[in-house]
Amino acid sequence: MEISPTSVLRLGPSFVRQLLSNVAGMRKVREHWAKHLNLSDDDALVRYLRPLRMAVNHKTLEQQRIDLNFAFHPCGLRTIDESQHINPYDDLIES
Repeated sequence: MEISPTSVLRLGPSFVRQLLSNVAGMRKVREHWAKHLNLSDDDALVRYLRPLRMAVNHKTLEQQRIDLNFAFHPCGLRTIDESQHINPYDDLIES
C-alpha cells in the first residue's frame, strides 16, 4: 500500500502480490473478501481491488468542526459550539 501526496491510499501491486500469496493467512482474507463480494476467483478479486482508492483524512475532530463551521455560517446553518462533542447534524447523515 502506498499513500500518494494527494492523501489517497492505493492498493498497489505489492499489496495485490501479498494478498495473492499464501503467507500469514492471506488465503483466508482473500477467500472471505471474494465470498463477501460474490466473486468467483482470484482474478476477479484483483480486478475488483486494483482500482480501489481510499481518501486518508489527517484532520482532527477540532479541525473538522472548524471547517464545518466555516461552511455552515454563510449558508445560514447553525454552527457547532466548541463545547459540544456531538455534531447536531450527524442524524442528517444517517437518515
